[in-house]
Amino acid sequence: MPRDTRPATVLLRMSPQLREGLRAASEIAGCSVNAFAVQVLATAVGDPSRFRTDTAADGSPLPDIKRDALGFPLDGRERMLHLAARSGFIDAMESQSEMPRSEWHKLVKKHDAEDPAFYVEWQRARERERQ
Repeated sequence: MPRDTRPATVLLRMSPQLREGLRAASEIAGCSVNAFAVQVLATAVGDPSRFRTDTAADGSPLPDIKRDALGFPLDGRERMLHLAARSGFIDAMESQSEMPRSEWHKLVKKHDAEDPAFYVEWQRARERERQ
């Protein structure tokens, strides 16, 4: 069965307050309402890397971390944080995920190639949830 690769169209009914809230949040994020809504939906289905800004939670700019070809930070401290977060993610996938090993292994490889900062962000979000 061929897969339809055309973009989906989504029509949402929402209150005026929600629409204005989305509009205000998208202006703060510096993108269109549609782009913001897609990022929020992508985050809701488990892809937090799609919803990222150029500032940290405290408002400070995110550092530009120099990485090797595999996505591992070159700085020793950042590299240790990355390795610990990546290991924690893999451990969580092994123990808590219902996905087969081959599927979450593909997910780890995808994050390694496309978004190596995902692991540290995932770990920080997990720590915030625990508090």
